[in-house]
Amino acid sequence: MKIILTLTVAGLMAAPATAQGFSFTETENQMVEMAAELNSQCRGSSDQKIIQKYCPMRDKFFVMLKNDAKLCYGRKDEYGYQHQWHRCAKDSL
Repeated sequence: MKIILTLTVAGLMAAPATAQGFSFTETENQMVEMAAELNSQCRGSSDQKIIQKYCPMRDKFFVMLKNDAKLCYGRKDEYGYQHQWHRCAKDSL
C-alpha cells in the first residue's frame, strides 16, 4: 500500500479534472475516490476485523493527502455533512 500511495502522489501532474466542484488533476480525483472507498470500508462495517484493517489505512491516507497532495477534507465552521475535498487553505481542517 505504501508503494501505491507514493506512486500516486508522485503522479499529480495529470490533466485537470473536477471533483465535487473543485479543480483536481485526474490523479487527485483517483486519490479522492480511494479515500472515499477507504472511508466507506471503515465506517460501513460492523466487522471488527474490517474496521481494524481499513480505519488505520484511511487515517494514514487522509494524512498523506493533506501533507503530500495538499488536499483537505472540510473547513472550519462546517458541519460534518458539509465537508468536501478541496485544496487546503487557511480555513481547512
